[in-house]
Amino acid sequence: MLELSNGVRRGGNGGPGRVLALLALVAVVAMASCSATSEGTGFDNDSTSSGQTPAGVGGSGNAGDGGAPISLGGSGTGGDTTDDGTLTLPTALKCAENDQSLLIIDLRSGWWSGDGGDYHTAVLPHLADARDPVTNAPCNNISIEYHYFISGYTNDCTFTPGAGLQCMTGPLPESLTLDQFIAYFHKPFDQFTQVWILSGSQLDGADLNITATFFVDFVDLLADHCMPMLLAADDCFIDHGNIISQAMGMGSVFQHKQPYCPQFVGVSASEAPTITAATTMEAGTHLSDHLLFTNVSSIADGVTSSSYPMGNPTGDSLLAAEGVTTLATSTSNEAQIGEAFVTLAGEKYPRPVLLDAGWDRSWTALGHPGTGAYMQNLVLYMGLIGCIAEEYVPK
Repeated sequence: MLELSNGVRRGGNGGPGRVLALLALVAVVAMASCSATSEGTGFDNDSTSSGQTPAGVGGSGNAGDGGAPISLGGSGTGGDTTDDGTLTLPTALKCAENDQSLLIIDLRSGWWSGDGGDYHTAVLPHLADARDPVTNAPCNNISIEYHYFISGYTNDCTFTPGAGLQCMTGPLPESLTLDQFIAYFHKPFDQFTQVWILSGSQLDGADLNITATFFVDFVDLLADHCMPMLLAADDCFIDHGNIISQAMGMGSVFQHKQPYCPQFVGVSASEAPTITAATTMEAGTHLSDHLLFTNVSSIADGVTSSSYPMGNPTGDSLLAAEGVTTLATSTSNEAQIGEAFVTLAGEKYPRPVLLDAGWDRSWTALGHPGTGAYMQNLVLYMGLIGCIAEEYVPK
């Protein structure tokens, strides 16, 4: 049973409904065309989109002046030691006091040339180089595990301060158990402070099968933890993201309306700095007054290389899901970036969930300053919210 209270989305664990959701999505994918039946909604600077409920967002978009804190789930203040279940949003971005350990799971084939082989070389060092927006001092406490999982294949990369990027590839049998799958990670799952999921699609036969037993069990694991999560999608690659959002009781959060899909893009690491925005989402017009857009005047919407457009220019969009607040709209007035707070059974603190339906923009991390800043802001913001940030006591 779902209910909405004080802008906080409450959802149960799902139980058998998760399996039913998986089977239902398989049936839908088998018959689906690339046209969606639901229309996205745009951002209005004065109100939330129709059919959406504010999840509690605050901030002026300027470092050091983030607006009044918003408490969710209790009456205490964020970062204190009372441990009363209150989640308080930060008023400004800064480096988290506790070390940040990101788990990035990339389930989409065809991101970059070499079937994902160059994506991490451009994006991961940029994320790990997140800096204080006021002083520009590097945080130096961000480590990343990046796991590229497609059918039968994995690329395993770690990025740690001082050690740089280390990668290795290997097989990914579909017959794995959950324990065998978790063994790919370099640390226990509950030691990660952020989880980023880059969705794949069942329209692409190379992507991980959503009915693989270990993936079904992993979805259960993902849905039952309180660390902040980013769900990202684009170019019809939405299925894994929707399965995970359904497991958290949010329902499907992504849709696509492209005339064709999937769309593949080959980009080498050497070309990455030349990739930039073909169209941009502008502050005050498309971007809301949220901390994610601190020091950001625009972020990429359409993406282009030096000679050709990349991906589907129409992009994917967010569904008008209950409990999701739209933070940014595309140049075609589709909801693109959103935020929700989900209360899970057995967890004291509401779980922050960030949504980005236009993740093609991540290709421009090096070539478009505003988008690069937005991606680093995601790392900073997610390090300041959620149960891990609330429970951390500086020593």
